[in-house]
Amino acid sequence: MIREARMRTCRSLKLVFSLSLLYAAPSFCFADGLMISPASPMQLRNSTLQFTATLNKKDVTGKVQWRSSNPTVASITAGGLATLLAPGTTSITAVRGSAQAATTLSVTTAVNPIFSASPVDTNVSAVINGNSGGVKVQMRDNLGDSLTGQSVTIAIGANPPGTGSLSGTLTQITDSTGTAFFSDLAIDWLGTGYTLVATATPSSGTVTGTSVAFNELRVGDVCLGPDTPACGGTCVDADGDGLNDAWETAGGVDLNGDGAITDSTHDVLLTGADPNKPDIFVQYDWMDYAPPGNACSVTTDCTGLGLGHKGETCTGPQLIPTAPASCRYSCNVDSDCTSRSAFPGDSSHAEEKCVANSCVHTHDPSVTAPNALQAVVDQFAAHGINLHPIRGKAQPHSTVVSLRLLSDPANPNNVMEDRCEGGSLASGDAGSGKYAESFYDLKANSSLDKLDIAYHYTIFSHYSGCDSTPDCLRCPESYNPNGTGKADPPVPGQSGVAEISGNDFIVSFGNRVSDVALPENTLVEGGTFMHELGHNLGLHHGGGIDEPCQDDSQCRNGSSCTQTSVGKFCLRSDDINWKPNYLTVMNYRFQFAGIGQALAVGSTAPLSCSTDTDCPSGNYCSGPPLVNPGTCSRLDYSSQTLPTGGNTPGVLDESNTNGHPGLYEPAGLGSGTTDLTSFFDSQCDVPASVAPTDGPVDWSGNGDFLDTNVAADLNAVDHTCGTVFARLTGATDWPELSGLNFTYGFQCTPFGGPTGDGAAQQISNSTQFLQARGSRRTPKRRAWNFTGGELSPQMAMNAHVLFPGHSVKVMIRPGCSSPAVAPGQPGSVQVALFGDKTFDVNQVDVASLRFHGATALNTVIGDVDGDGQPDLLVTFDMAKVKLSTAAAKARLTGWLKNSQAFFGEDNIQVVPSLNMQDTNCR
Repeated sequence: MIREARMRTCRSLKLVFSLSLLYAAPSFCFADGLMISPASPMQLRNSTLQFTATLNKKDVTGKVQWRSSNPTVASITAGGLATLLAPGTTSITAVRGSAQAATTLSVTTAVNPIFSASPVDTNVSAVINGNSGGVKVQMRDNLGDSLTGQSVTIAIGANPPGTGSLSGTLTQITDSTGTAFFSDLAIDWLGTGYTLVATATPSSGTVTGTSVAFNELRVGDVCLGPDTPACGGTCVDADGDGLNDAWETAGGVDLNGDGAITDSTHDVLLTGADPNKPDIFVQYDWMDYAPPGNACSVTTDCTGLGLGHKGETCTGPQLIPTAPASCRYSCNVDSDCTSRSAFPGDSSHAEEKCVANSCVHTHDPSVTAPNALQAVVDQFAAHGINLHPIRGKAQPHSTVVSLRLLSDPANPNNVMEDRCEGGSLASGDAGSGKYAESFYDLKANSSLDKLDIAYHYTIFSHYSGCDSTPDCLRCPESYNPNGTGKADPPVPGQSGVAEISGNDFIVSFGNRVSDVALPENTLVEGGTFMHELGHNLGLHHGGGIDEPCQDDSQCRNGSSCTQTSVGKFCLRSDDINWKPNYLTVMNYRFQFAGIGQALAVGSTAPLSCSTDTDCPSGNYCSGPPLVNPGTCSRLDYSSQTLPTGGNTPGVLDESNTNGHPGLYEPAGLGSGTTDLTSFFDSQCDVPASVAPTDGPVDWSGNGDFLDTNVAADLNAVDHTCGTVFARLTGATDWPELSGLNFTYGFQCTPFGGPTGDGAAQQISNSTQFLQARGSRRTPKRRAWNFTGGELSPQMAMNAHVLFPGHSVKVMIRPGCSSPAVAPGQPGSVQVALFGDKTFDVNQVDVASLRFHGATALNTVIGDVDGDGQPDLLVTFDMAKVKLSTAAAKARLTGWLKNSQAFFGEDNIQVVPSLNMQDTNCR
């Protein structure tokens, strides 16, 4: 700024007398007519100022000598151009001959702007100080004078939630009083302790000023905000789904506090929510298209991974430092990929594409099993629950998704490493799109509900936890930041992993599809998605939900409020797996193949199918696997507590000793439905004996269905049959049938709420119960919040439940005049296993064949019935056959080379001896 000073004419030298002294007093105006302009100017440093000199009103600027008395304050050129260098004053003099003139130049600096009208508490998104003209900022220099014409910009200083944005005209120019007026400023996010910062950059240097703190206040119903989950108890939740009524009525959670639900930037949208019906929102992401992704050194590293890698070569790009290349299947067109086949009927590559001459696959469920998620939605809807799968986005493909972190200075045990995930940050092969990636980084990069307020989150990945059997065996448990256990070591090929009563889970089919060459379908993908989501809802592998409590009065069904290492619970859950009386996808027995349906109530003949359209509404086709038709099966949680009758309703008591009544065959399970189940019988030689869930069941395996106190190890899958006898308790899962609500309110659990994803500080006050390794026989109470060791294809193969059981046609003692059998007596008995167009006896694993305790002595393939199809004639040692004298039917069981169990029955006549029978039947 320049100030004009008064002009003074130069006068002749005066003689001044003072006392007795005579001296010459200098004057700053020396000659009439020589003048300097501007006079007495004031201006900011780091600028220039042009002085002019006139003599008798004629411009003599370039004809005078210019001087600055203090060059450190300002220098001046021969042409009168002053450069203002530092704050202070200097005398600028012009000399022409005997005439001279002078003026004082003041150099100033701007001081920090001040808020002359400071912001006050304002409703979110409303104009700040809207009733008083807005925010005002004044600019002055160090001498206290106003600075006009200065550009001032406003921004947020302190931003309490870190998400607020400032809108309005953010730059204004100061007026003649040095004031900039900001009349339309607004902040779009609530918070306590906001400040505004005013910044200007005059020539003297940038200056800033900070306002007093103020608050952005929530508008409308406080229950609409994110800090009021229904499980917190302060806001109404009529349907008990953990989403309060205000959220559901408005269609979202008002994150920014403006009282309106507008978009996903400022709110968590709950589109379609119903305050009168439970709602579950799940965002799902998936690994995008990519080549097989397995690291390799030689081609056999690829083909040795499984049938699904047939034809691959070790020619892909390097993925990890310890292997020079990766597996690749070369192609020119898409059909080169989709026609890949490890065996007749192999469709595991049907969804692949050819990109850059390599076959690529995706884990997008809309591609791999288009009906799967809708099938789950439909099942929830049938039970009055709205399930909302929210499609997220494709994530750059990583072979392994881990529950551990790329880096965790607080807990080195929780860091991804080469020996487990196959990749690490240290090796440079972990991170987005690299060989291994952390689940939590994927979630942070994508989640539409970054604060874990209302959504569950899952990703459909390739592998979860680890990448190979050797690496999986080297994996440690994963940990929370405070060192407590998060999950058991992963199992090779596991189909997923999930948080118990939380909101995070993974579905991983890389082993099933890419390695084992088994395609996904509605039942497999839908069943696994439903299984892992069930864990989020509090369901266990053996039934029941543990509910948080404070005292016994809050517990139902006779349970008590029990203190555990992670809080107090009404303990009702059960982790005993493979139960024949728990009909649910939570049971490994039904996770991949669904709950099979019979032709009629009480029948063991499966309702066969080739496609989903062959099945009744709500059922889907499980096959065909290899050579057999599929079975119509449904996805479901348990709707009944079985058995409904018998010695101990609701319990299958495997032991009949020490006061245990054992199993009651005449009552069976009493479901009243066409559901099928499977079990081990007392003979311990039937891997998956198929039985109806209504009508008598031959638990003993002796063929009579009459025994009332049978001892049998019915679920001997993960232990030696006959070594563990337990009480297998049935359970009803669906809330409207059981009266026990799902654990909807993950927002209030330490691993599922706004500070979830490993919030160490809350673990000691947990309100959730955490599950141990799911495949273990005996429940083990551990402070793990994730399931461990979820079902893998290999586990399902070992248990012969990878596919539903297949019904076959058999004839006992073919060619004989009667089907007479003398159990326990010398001799042999032949059984014909008939083949047809859907059943190739060449695929039978002959070592698996059992006939009521007896193993095959020999087998012969031939056309027994003359239909042109090969049959299998099996001879058994009759002395080892165990049948009741009351048995009217006998059963042949076994499995195919692909692990699928089969069974067939025929009428028999039990006799004491074959002496009086036709022994030369053929």
